[in-house]
Amino acid sequence: MRSSRSRGARAARAPSAAAAPARPGSRGALVLALDCALVVALWLAFVRSLGHGGVVLGYDSIRDISYALGIARGQVALDPMLAGMPAWYPPGMPALFALASYASGRGIAECYASAAWWAAWCNPLVLFLLVRAVWGRASAWVALPCVLLGSRWWMLHAAIPMASVQTVVLVLGTLWAWHRAALTGGGWRFLALLLGAATLWCHVLCGSLALGAIALHACGDALHRRLARNVAGPGLLGRAATVVGGAGVLGAPPLVLQLGMVRLNDAPHHWFGPELWDARFALHAWSPFVALFGLAGVVLAVRDWRRTGWLAAYFFLALVGSMLGYAGHGFGAPVPWIIPHEFQWHEQLALMIAAATAITALARGVAARTGRALAPAVTVAALVLAVGPAVPQLGVAGSYLLTMGPEWKPVLATANWLGANAAVNSVVAASPAAGYLVCGLSGSRVVSMPAGHLNPAAAAGPLGADLATMLATTRESTFVRLARLHGVGYLLATNDHEPQELLHARYEHWASLEPVFRSDSAAVLYRVRL
Repeated sequence: MRSSRSRGARAARAPSAAAAPARPGSRGALVLALDCALVVALWLAFVRSLGHGGVVLGYDSIRDISYALGIARGQVALDPMLAGMPAWYPPGMPALFALASYASGRGIAECYASAAWWAAWCNPLVLFLLVRAVWGRASAWVALPCVLLGSRWWMLHAAIPMASVQTVVLVLGTLWAWHRAALTGGGWRFLALLLGAATLWCHVLCGSLALGAIALHACGDALHRRLARNVAGPGLLGRAATVVGGAGVLGAPPLVLQLGMVRLNDAPHHWFGPELWDARFALHAWSPFVALFGLAGVVLAVRDWRRTGWLAAYFFLALVGSMLGYAGHGFGAPVPWIIPHEFQWHEQLALMIAAATAITALARGVAARTGRALAPAVTVAALVLAVGPAVPQLGVAGSYLLTMGPEWKPVLATANWLGANAAVNSVVAASPAAGYLVCGLSGSRVVSMPAGHLNPAAAAGPLGADLATMLATTRESTFVRLARLHGVGYLLATNDHEPQELLHARYEHWASLEPVFRSDSAAVLYRVRL
């Protein structure tokens, strides 16, 4: 009797099933969901802090907007800004924005300008999930401030909607899938293959770095197996060959296009950004300790090569790419090099991930040696040491964004008029800077534009000379001859070098020109009648 009463008492004291604590699996899923929500919320708070009235665009975004407009017209294979030239930039990201515009009913430029709010959080979220899956939750939370504050490149570029930044989510996704494939094989290698191919379609350099890191990781594993004994697990060469080879086949069109194109204009690929000589960008001058933590993290990745060697491989390849730029451009060495600033972006992304892993490894080591629960305190202290000095610099995080102030009104008004009234593929003669902005936002084409964004297969010198002659000549016959040569349908006369009154006086008696739109006193758009 007493036994039954005691059993009843214990049953009464036992919590009901509804009140039972969550199972570890469901609790872990809840924590993960809350983590993801917080990452997105923090990203949106960062974007809000940039100001700019919610409009987040960069100078390079104009090129991508133009290509998305061309893709929406079905002109995937054509240069969106230069008449008669083939496309030279991978279509992946512009195609996604053209699709987003179609699905949402919003303009393509509007989709780009708001992408920091609805799309750009994918980069920090996948960064967080990758680091969390490989090194743990603490490292994931440390990685976010390390990247945003520890790298001035990423602080100033993280929110800009351009393909080289947007494709980072695919780079990280490819490396994450490869990490799983290296450990377990199975279907992960095919996911890595598909993501690697998608990366090539969106940005060839990003895809090449991701796939190159996979190949180098596998080669390092093979070398380790050759030198060491009793190495457990299968080798990685076969898995890497599947991923890299398959992605190379599926991503071959943009890769072949980049490797095989005629190069008359080297400016897009041989751009050496002035920031590369700035210690704040190149050497983490505002936060030097984060670089030291990063190098320690790279050493840790090398020591655990089978599991995390892909991070070290990613870092080494990107570092070599940036160093070739310094050697070729800065010191005149006869070495091949292209856009070293983008290699430096990736080098610093890998280094900042490594810094996060080193900080948390240090915290665990201190806790283990002292036998006290000091890991959280050491993590916070090391993080403050690493990136704390860069916190005041957050005020300039939006300095590379285009500010759509009153001076943009004539640009936007003229672009809107051309988009609504000009025939598809109309060519506009305008100064290179004005033409890039107006035609990039309207989908029209230009005679020439700044060399850094001009098609590599275009002859920048002759095109620039013809355009300069068209804009400067006082002889209508000269203008008409060059307008016919380049198929010009409109002339955008801007007061870059002389008052608008003088320009209007020059053109008012030309039979070949008809004024069709005036946005303000700074610019007049003429229709060319040939």
